[in-house]
Amino acid sequence: MQREDLLIKIGFSHDASKRSKQLMGANACDLKILLTMDGGQPLETELHKRFKIDNHHGEWFRPSLELMNFINENIAKDKVNERAATARWATTSLKIANDGASE
Repeated sequence: MQREDLLIKIGFSHDASKRSKQLMGANACDLKILLTMDGGQPLETELHKRFKIDNHHGEWFRPSLELMNFINENIAKDKVNERAATARWATTSLKIANDGASE
């Protein structure tokens, strides 16, 4: 999540949308979810270590070039995965439709 002042939160949550709303109330500023990833607390710990030089305080990090590149690369991967999943769904749907039509 990114705050209006550009700090980025690297944190773990079971429900990112709900957590975002909680944080907006606590921080009195708008937040934007930049990226969600599977991995839970182990990934959170790994990312905190990886970007510790950019740590501002707690789970809030400055948007360094390395951190922003990491975010953008993973957003791009998500988009590729979404397109691949959509293509698989479309292919499966088409196959089912074609199988139904040949009966």
